[in-house]
Amino acid sequence: MSNIISFPQRIRPLEEAGRIGILIDCFCNRRRTTEDVFWLKENAELLNLLETSTVTLNTSDLTHYQNFYDSLEHRLCFFPQYYRFILSLALDLEALGLGQGKSAKLCEWVVDHNLVGAELSDLQRA
Repeated sequence: MSNIISFPQRIRPLEEAGRIGILIDCFCNRRRTTEDVFWLKENAELLNLLETSTVTLNTSDLTHYQNFYDSLEHRLCFFPQYYRFILSLALDLEALGLGQGKSAKLCEWVVDHNLVGAELSDLQRA
């Protein structure tokens, strides 16, 4: 019995709002860089879940995405092949309360440049 390991006491769980902020920070800032397509995919999924759920966000939680939101036009021009992720992020960020009006302009740009027509199916790639 002399080899008993004692564990520290559990820290009191955070309120839901605090947990959501930590989750957003983790996905936005700590897992990957914003130039990584997996960052786009993961964050698009996270924001879509937050937008379609009943979770209440603090306005400060979305500030992690401010730099990304400010550079949406540049990113879409540089990475047109990822337009679906970028549009999803833009639409969800605006629906959650960060910024307004950019997503409509980005959608128009996508249509004007026929990005949908440039997509290849798996069969075409093969």
